[in-house]
Amino acid sequence: MRGGGDPRGPAAWTVAVLAAWAVVWGASWILPWQLEATGDGFTRGMNRVAAFFGLQLAALLPALIALSLRGRLAPGTWPRRLSLVPLAAFALLVLAVLGVILWSRLARP
Repeated sequence: MRGGGDPRGPAAWTVAVLAAWAVVWGASWILPWQLEATGDGFTRGMNRVAAFFGLQLAALLPALIALSLRGRLAPGTWPRRLSLVPLAAFALLVLAVLGVILWSRLARP
């Protein structure tokens, strides 16, 4: 590798884990809408919602791994900064879900 860096170093592992996270996270937005909606009545299409949240939870694993690798990276480097993006995306999703729940509880019918 150029620059004498170890290709198996923490930065390379962080980039690989972030790439895996990006694939799973992107799939969570694309794949559920490709599924056939199953169920009857109120529950029709819940398999899509379950697939979305299941893939989001699967994307949490590489996000936590990237966060654990963050401590091994030099401060101020782009892999160190980028390692926070998956967790931030997950936190925004949780806040959005909690916001919808709160709004549905407080909104007038």
